[in-house]
Amino acid sequence: MDAFDPNVVLGLSTWDDNAPPNYREIDIEFGRMDHPAYNAQYVLQPWQPAGQRLLWVMPKAAPSTHLLGS
Repeated sequence: MDAFDPNVVLGLSTWDDNAPPNYREIDIEFGRMDHPAYNAQYVLQPWQPAGQRLLWVMPKAAPSTHLLGS
């Protein structure tokens, strides 16, 4: 993460063509985005209202695993 250019974001997303707009996407993103104190986020679109986005710091240790599921 620290080696990424500040303008680079790695985004992993789900998508459903049958869902209404803005309700078909779940994101796992790594990069500086618009919050320089964080380098990762989980987002359930739409990201507003509050509670739809979790900003966090990806530790320097590698590797990491991220899962979607119940």
